[in-house]
Amino acid sequence: MSRVGILLIFMLLTRISVNDASYSTIAEAFLNSLKSGDYSVLKPCLDEDMVKVFSEERFKAFRNDILSKYGFIKDYKFIREE
Repeated sequence: MSRVGILLIFMLLTRISVNDASYSTIAEAFLNSLKSGDYSVLKPCLDEDMVKVFSEERFKAFRNDILSKYGFIKDYKFIREE
């Protein structure tokens, strides 16, 4: 399965099982974990099934793939649209 496919599945499953966290909190944790390489930043936002599917090893492989294609995340900003 391609890396993009894994990301899409991750995003869909994260929306379904948000673990009582807001979407912006989850998105921020995901981006911070990609930026820092620290899986423990993201793990509290994942339920038990997601931790099994998106393990630390898969996170590292996904992050390395993203960084090799797009480079490091310098900064990001959420724009709230309602």
